[in-house]
Amino acid sequence: AYNVGIVNGTSKTTFDPDSPVTREQMVAMLYRYSKDTVANTAAALLFTDAASISEYAVPAVAWAVQNQIVNGMGDGTFAPQSLSNRAQLAAILQRYQQKNA
Repeated sequence: AYNVGIVNGTSKTTFDPDSPVTREQMVAMLYRYSKDTVANTAAALLFTDAASISEYAVPAVAWAVQNQIVNGMGDGTFAPQSLSNRAQLAAILQRYQQKNA
């Protein structure tokens, strides 16, 4: 995954494989895997907590919203720094798979 650019590590010198994955990291990895591009990142700004989405993850979140892969948390937030859980990952992967079927 690192060699093909899906994961980048948590810094230039740290990979941190035992750390939990945040929601923005999960979406960023799927976005990189898809090799899609996004021209307009405005969709990421629709969340009330858009300012807390890391800069690297903004295109990924916008892509995921535009492709109906993520819906947010139901309260208008994306919760980018919150840890992802199995149910969220399963739902996101299912939506991605349906999009690409």
